[in-house]
Amino acid sequence: MGALVAGPPGAIAGAVIGAAAGGSTSWALEGNNAELAKRDQQLDAEIGVSEGDLGAPGLKHPPAKVGAYSAASLGVGGSTDEVLSEGPILPPPD
Repeated sequence: MGALVAGPPGAIAGAVIGAAAGGSTSWALEGNNAELAKRDQQLDAEIGVSEGDLGAPGLKHPPAKVGAYSAASLGVGGSTDEVLSEGPILPPPD
């Protein structure tokens, strides 16, 4: 369209402006991808995915002060005859 309105100089100017815009966009996206890849590598190293130690001990949690189980895991505080709001579990159809 630039060639029709402004002739060959318009076509050349459009090509130069388009190339500059495309090049700067490509450069910005490539830099962003490199930053995201670096961040992914850091996260993988922190959780142990990259070395094959996923779930390995060595967490930075403070140790327990009391070696007692929680009341919920012991079954304390609830009754077995409570009616659940979703109702009983139905047997599978025959």
